[in-house]
Formats: sequence, structure tokens, C-alpha cells
Amino acid sequence: MIEIKELKKIYGHGKNKVVALDGIDLNIKPGEIFGIIGLSGAGKSTLIRCLNMLEKPTKGKVIIDGFDLTSLSGDQLRSVRRRIGMIFQHFNLLWSRTVADNIAFPLEIAGEKDKGKIEARVNELLDLVDLSDKANAYPAQLSGGQKQRVGIARALANNPKVLLCDEATSALDPQTTGSILELLANINKKLGITMVIITHEMAVIKAICDKVAVIEDGKIVESGPVFDLFTNPHTKTARRFISTINSTELPDVILERQKISRGHSKLIRISFIGSSAGEPIISDMIQKFNIKANILYGNIDHIKNNIFGTLTVQLIGADSNTSQALTYLEGLGLKVEVINVE
Repeated sequence: MIEIKELKKIYGHGKNKVVALDGIDLNIKPGEIFGIIGLSGAGKSTLIRCLNMLEKPTKGKVIIDGFDLTSLSGDQLRSVRRRIGMIFQHFNLLWSRTVADNIAFPLEIAGEKDKGKIEARVNELLDLVDLSDKANAYPAQLSGGQKQRVGIARALANNPKVLLCDEATSALDPQTTGSILELLANINKKLGITMVIITHEMAVIKAICDKVAVIEDGKIVESGPVFDLFTNPHTKTARRFISTINSTELPDVILERQKISRGHSKLIRISFIGSSAGEPIISDMIQKFNIKANILYGNIDHIKNNIFGTLTVQLIGADSNTSQALTYLEGLGLKVEVINVE
């Protein structure tokens, strides 16, 4: 559905040259919800604007639904752009138009003259985003969440195959963010539309995305299924984002206590994935190897239907017994990390 090949975007020249995108390669399958996460200035917004040619790339290709957008003429590009909807962070609504008229606007721009068809499509979209009672309201009369629902309906007006979301929830409170993400997930399921979501919030990625790419300094530094990224991040940037919602770092007060009372003990971090998160692994280990286990810190979460979590445990007992316990845990397929307390 979407292929991005060696994409580069450079602003300025000479000493003033800024490389916003530096050789981006991505493949996004039809019907996927694909997240792109990065810090401010990483290049994520430039990337999404290159996907619909609001920004013309310096080099590389953007292929959507078989069309190389970088090679199209003006008329051809305008035609293909109707297959691509876009949702903006700050809504970008026309304040002098009603909700219904805002949603109708893309249809009018596309050349639709039949008012009956326009009205029918607008009513269909109002129902989809649960705003049928707001058709005659103006943007100033709406809440932030309602404005974004109008933005979503407008983006869907021309039946696009791709929906681009540029920080679509950043201006919303957490509760409203949840409702908008639920709406997007329902639209994806109902319409089969491919979505690309740009965000700096890992909670958004966790809630809705199938796959994710981490962008840093204009480069993709890590990508893959969301569950894989959460359970086995490879880069410092990915770990930093994950820690915002699933911290595995021990609080300083616990580390200080461990420095004082190390003795015959090992401090370990166990990562649980899938069904193992519901098994009595710790109690079985205690019985098998004649050790004590002091649970210090833990976190259990889920990505869609997969459970994962971490548990930081102090194992107390003879060195041979604690070593056997570690071997036992690893034999169960768990990721076990021994934490050195200096």
C-alpha cells in the first residue's frame, strides 16, 4: 500500500542546510495502523507531509497504492491525493462554515455538483463520528474532541484509502484522546483504511497501532510490531519512550536499600510475555530451590491481546541455589537480567 524508498528532505543550502529526513525506508501494508514516533524535531511531521506531497522530497520515492507521487504532474497528483485523507493536530476547520459544510468542503473541491449526494455523504459521516446532532453548529461551539471528530469526517469525505494523522490527539485531554483513538480503531476495522499515525506519545502507539517506527535525527532507528518493540527494544530512544508508560527502572530508595543489604542475594529483573504472566512461576521457583524471593517492583500491561510485564525480585539464598533458580527461569523462556547494584 505505502512504500517509502530512500526518502530525503533537505532544507536550505551550504552552511544553512538542514537534513530533516535522511534516507527513510518503510513499507506499510494495506489496512495496517502504522505509528511513527519521535521527539520534537526528529523529522516525523516532515515525513508525513512528504507522504501527500505537502512537502516535496529532495530525493527518494513515495509510492501509494501503486502511484509514485514524486513523479506525478500537478493534475495527476491532485487526483491521487483524493485517495489520501489527513487529520491535523489543531483541526484546521473553516470557522465560518458549519460542521456539515466543513465535511462537505472536500467534496465540493473534488468537483461534486449534486447537492443530494453531498448531503447524503455528509450525513453518513456525521453518523460515523457520532455528531449527527451537531450538523448546523459552528466550530467555535464545539469541544476539542468534537472538532477533531469533524476533522476525521472531513478527511474521510472522498473515501480515501489512506488516512494520515499528524499528532491528532496532542491537543486533547487523556479521556478525549481515548475516545478519538477508539473511533480511529473502529474506522480502521469498518472501512479497512490504512492509517499512518505520527505522535510523540507512546500511549497512542500502544493503544491503536499494529506496527511502529522510531525516528531520530531524520532516520528510522528501529521498526517492527508494537508488541516486539515493547518487549524487546533495541535502541535507547525506544527504551526512553517505553519508560514513559512502562518504567522498569528501580526507584532510588529501593536501590539504596539493596546497597546496604546485599548479602547472599541477587537482584534480577524478569520479563513476562504472553501466558507466562499468569503462571505461578515465582512460588514454584521458591519451592524448587529453597530460596526466598522479595518482590520489589513490578508492572504488568497488555498490547491488544498480548500480556507482558516486568518484575524486579531480590533472590535470597545460597549462591548455588540462586544460580539454579536463574537457569530455571531462563529455561521457561523468560528474559532474565541480573541487576548490579554498585
